[in-house]
Amino acid sequence: QSVAPLTLGELWAWPVMLRIGLLESVRRMALRTKRDVMDARRADEQVQRFRSIPGGDRELRHELAEFVAHPPEMTAAFLTRFFQQIRVARADFTALLWVEQWIAEDAMSVEEAVQRSTRRQSLTQLVMANSITSLRTVASFAWPDFVEAMSVTEAVLREDPARCYSEMTFESRDLYRHAVESLAKRARTSEPMVARAAISLAAQGGASQRSAADERDRVTHVGYYLIGRGKGELERSLRCRPSPARRAARFARRHAAPFYFGALAVATIAVVAAMISPLPGGTSWMARVLAALLVCVPASEIGIALVNQLANVFVAPARLSRLDYAKNGVPASHRTVVVVPLLLDSPAAAQDALDHLETQFLANRDEEIRYALLADFPDATSESLPGDAAIVEAATAGVRALNGEYAESSPFYLFQRPRRRNDREGVWMGWERKRGKLEEFNAYLSGRERHAFSHIEGDTSWLRSVRYVITLDADSILPRGAAASLIGTLAHPLNRAVFGDGGTRVVEGYGILQPRVSVTLESANRSRFAAIFADHPGVDPYTTAVSDVYHDLFGEGSYTGKGIYDVAAFERATAGRFAENALLSHDLIEGVFARAGLVTDVEIFDEYPSRYLTAAQRQQRWTRGDWQLLPFIFARVSSAHAMSGLSRWKMLDNLRRSVVPIAALAWLVAAWVALPGSPVTWTLVALISFALRWLLAPLLATTRPPRKQSWRPYYGALWRDAEVAAEQAVLAIVFLPHQA
Repeated sequence: QSVAPLTLGELWAWPVMLRIGLLESVRRMALRTKRDVMDARRADEQVQRFRSIPGGDRELRHELAEFVAHPPEMTAAFLTRFFQQIRVARADFTALLWVEQWIAEDAMSVEEAVQRSTRRQSLTQLVMANSITSLRTVASFAWPDFVEAMSVTEAVLREDPARCYSEMTFESRDLYRHAVESLAKRARTSEPMVARAAISLAAQGGASQRSAADERDRVTHVGYYLIGRGKGELERSLRCRPSPARRAARFARRHAAPFYFGALAVATIAVVAAMISPLPGGTSWMARVLAALLVCVPASEIGIALVNQLANVFVAPARLSRLDYAKNGVPASHRTVVVVPLLLDSPAAAQDALDHLETQFLANRDEEIRYALLADFPDATSESLPGDAAIVEAATAGVRALNGEYAESSPFYLFQRPRRRNDREGVWMGWERKRGKLEEFNAYLSGRERHAFSHIEGDTSWLRSVRYVITLDADSILPRGAAASLIGTLAHPLNRAVFGDGGTRVVEGYGILQPRVSVTLESANRSRFAAIFADHPGVDPYTTAVSDVYHDLFGEGSYTGKGIYDVAAFERATAGRFAENALLSHDLIEGVFARAGLVTDVEIFDEYPSRYLTAAQRQQRWTRGDWQLLPFIFARVSSAHAMSGLSRWKMLDNLRRSVVPIAALAWLVAAWVALPGSPVTWTLVALISFALRWLLAPLLATTRPPRKQSWRPYYGALWRDAEVAAEQAVLAIVFLPHQA
């Protein structure tokens, strides 16, 4: 380190070089052993020829003369085996001493051959054994710890003024180190110099920053200058000029909206032109316009799918930095409650909900994470029903029993809301359903709405300093360590919410983080329908959340109701935004104002409907909720309803998606009663176009050969995906009239 510090690439090369060297030793010893075995086999063959000679010494002497005239390669292994076998075969052979003398003069003596062969075998065994033992040691060695201990760059980065770098996960630290490595290559300087420059800028940012604590932590963190908005400032200090390709990529990312929406328009127009190509040559312009209007919605589905697939190919997935709370534990300053909003309609349902909540607790045990049921009664014609008291009593007894079982932390809570009269719905119900439960719970955590809940069970004093809330559905599964990973991601300085637009909307960082949502294996195998649609959910944006073009291009994802949010930021961003009885699907628009980020490497699991009608009813509720957002899409930009163009597009895209079945069915009807040309041709074009949104992904994947795996398993898996996509497409066509 004192003479020439190794770069990160050189440090990471150590385990690779060690493995290569050890494997080369094993290979050489194996080849040496193979040659010795072959030499011994040649000796056996030679002795066998001597043994097979009939007659007396005369014939044998003649064969020996030939052996001397054309001798084989005299290796130690050959000679040792040859003399051993010839003495066993012809102990009375009088010319044996002459042969030994001749070989000793020409090659080596018998004693020397035996010594060499024995020494060679011992050395081979020793090297082979040591190499294999060393390979095991290398495989078990903590190379990340070695690299971080030996890296001068790592030592400099740990001087982070925000004292955050050393608390991050290894993957996040490695992301920073790779950023340093890339900048050092482009600036033609050493990696420690780049790290030192970033640390200096972070220290200067802390000295000049007088804003809020979260913003001060952001600009004093070294990552702000390595991967955040301060990267340009670091490049200027290093006099590092980006390459033309890098400048072009940054320009495209800064102007992502024109590029993205321009690509959508071009792709959609091209698909519309292809779809109306079956029109005869003499068709009037009015008929062409009618045909274009009929196909524009299905064409937009294909165009959007195509652009999104291509964007995911050319744009690297965005990764969010994370504090390592899974290893170090959640601090008291980031105290979190995991809540499950649900309806309780019986004492048995209350017990089932608590059993499920206990499972999530056991998988994510931490002193600073607790778990709560936010419960409503089912809708009713009166304020109370005879069975309400039994439900509350069962839920309360269950919470007390769990807190008694885990008395060291008492981690469970019950928040039961009363029914309120809703004149618009004509029933008694929980105020604003799920959105109301979360809004009143947030207010309770903030010291308000103390009378919003009719019954509370649990240690409420602990809740006064809660900062984050993780919200799950009643059937959601939070895997081991997922809660700490979500908290560590949202708590990172680069991910904390920064408000703009007069302090009404999060413009940088995130108020909400949405994990990746997958389908549980059990629910995916309950029926043939679930097995087909749950395996690869395809175009269903609600069931799964994966790395998408919104997060990768624009830095913000879509909130689907399961994730973590900062209570204070969420309250500030959404307070007073929504009127009563106006929203059923509130998740997307809450994510618009509080700014949702996508955490693709944290996964939670959800149930998938086992029957088509159940899935259709769920889809209808979502569609109804999407259309309730229509006033927000076209609201005038003001302090009360300030939304970006991307946010409006997300909501508009959901409306567009909901009318695709109607447009596709109208196109099929028009093909037989209105459009000129062959109805059969129009029908085939319509059905193929409708099915393309499922088949497009596997079709595009066939054009991208794998880089780090063999072709056979890659295309085998791709073929299976294509089969599932084809099944989904066929069933979607079958369900099309009912969906419309």
